Amino acid sequence: MRASKPPLYIFLYLIFVGNAYCVPSQITIDRQSVIDGNTITVQGEDFGAGDSSPCIWDNFEEGINGTSISSYPARGTWSLISNPTPSLYSTSFAHSGDQSAVTPSHHTGYANIRFNGLENATRIYWSFWFRFNISGVTGFQTKLMQLWGNGPDQCDYGPGVMSGGFSDSWFASYNIASGDDCTIGKIQKSYGFTPAQDTWHYMEMILERSSDYGVADGTIIIRIDNRDVYSHSGDILTRLNEQDWRSALFFYGFTNDNGEGSLAIDDAYINDSWSRIVMGNDENYSQCTSLNMQPANSWSDTMIKFTVNTGAFKEGNTAYLFVIDSDGNVSDGFPVTIGENSGVPAPGAPAVPVNLRAE
Repeated sequence: MRASKPPLYIFLYLIFVGNAYCVPSQITIDRQSVIDGNTITVQGEDFGAGDSSPCIWDNFEEGINGTSISSYPARGTWSLISNPTPSLYSTSFAHSGDQSAVTPSHHTGYANIRFNGLENATRIYWSFWFRFNISGVTGFQTKLMQLWGNGPDQCDYGPGVMSGGFSDSWFASYNIASGDDCTIGKIQKSYGFTPAQDTWHYMEMILERSSDYGVADGTIIIRIDNRDVYSHSGDILTRLNEQDWRSALFFYGFTNDNGEGSLAIDDAYINDSWSRIVMGNDENYSQCTSLNMQPANSWSDTMIKFTVNTGAFKEGNTAYLFVIDSDGNVSDGFPVTIGENSGVPAPGAPAVPVNLRAE
């Protein structure tokens, strides 16, 4: 006897439930006016399994102006602060708060700030603000940031993603998949433009390692000011011969310059998850030219709590909050006003529909 087919309404129910699970329906927050340092609750659906414990969150407000960067930022622990030319806390520049991390250019110096322990990370998200000045000198190295592997020094501690290290232009990056052979998997690209000096710029690295050694299905996306400058999604070889990414670092080397340039970073964020909350300056995420990380305190599928980081936004500005899930899908922006806040939820705050989209 043939088994009877399930009623049609069962199929419809399964389809409905599947879609409801995958696509968030709305996002709301417990107030509409926020100030720096507020703890905010975001509610909605299908936020996924986010990570409320980033490897590093450093807004460089923890130390004293003119002193060496501490190993203990707001979240996490830096694995290395190099000497004898360490990067310093400085009030000379700041994208958010009152301080940033600054290193002066010098002839053969290494002002390395490093986080180790990424060997088991399948995905990495890394962002920060930077500004620079080369004092008119060209033809030297300025290594803003690098991702090192656990391979030998023969190929700059590959596998890794290298930014800088070029005598002609440090606004370029390349990937190598091996610490033993510097040509395997090497893809080098110039960014095609030089960001303006003495201006803050936002840099992001969105990374996924190859599913296995020798498989070219990894992802490396580098963005400056929300603009892709190096992009390989699911088609790049990132590891070979049982070697993996290991360390994220800033300020590795400044060589052959006149010693008068400078480089600063602020709001450094490193995590082994793509899940995050950001505040942008446009309701459309892809149109944002200013993005500010909001470090999460707790994260569930329906609720996130985070500490407000207003960045360069001023009182009275309108900003937009975005929730990004572990696959890089981005919610619609929820509008908030930067300013004084009574701490009381905004009465009658409307829910904003959210349709996640890949970014």
